[in-house]
Amino acid sequence: MDRKCHYCLETKPMSEFVKDRTKSICKECKRRKGKQSYERNKPDYVARAARWRSANLEYDRALRRKRAAERAPEIKDRRNAQARLRYHASIEKSRAYFREQYKRWYRANPEKRKATAYKATRKRQALKAGAREAGNVNYRRICERDRMICHICKTPVTRKQLHFDHVIPLSAGGPHVESNIAVAHAFCNISKGAKVLTLF
Repeated sequence: MDRKCHYCLETKPMSEFVKDRTKSICKECKRRKGKQSYERNKPDYVARAARWRSANLEYDRALRRKRAAERAPEIKDRRNAQARLRYHASIEKSRAYFREQYKRWYRANPEKRKATAYKATRKRQALKAGAREAGNVNYRRICERDRMICHICKTPVTRKQLHFDHVIPLSAGGPHVESNIAVAHAFCNISKGAKVLTLF
């Protein structure tokens, strides 16, 4: 079923008209009229929007967060595409820039650098020792979880005595993941060796 728009005088299908059936105006004309009205009365529209936002602050923030979350993948893809274009436009210049950035980070973050190197070394050693799985391990989180209590002798551990023990040894097929690593005294860990705790 078709209908005639009273503004552009064109006959269009019903799907092209606004939902209000009392008005014979198509969506395109409605959009155009709204834009013209906004341009004519822009200060009034801006003031009205500001009043609404101040009256509905929490709802407005929730709405903005929702829209930002919906648009996040699109924005990320667009930024990545722009970054790729910039990189390929001048590869040598881009590589020199990234090298300089890395040097700055390297000098400014000695603690993070050491922690990252330690994690990578432990992961490599675990795979070499025969671990069936080696994930990224956060040792600080393990200390917080175990409250600095040795899982072998159940007594407090100081920083000087601190070792991290694989509950199921790597040689027995234990994984190098946080759930299989626990705080231990250096002496307890070395004494336990590659044995399972129940047999120690």
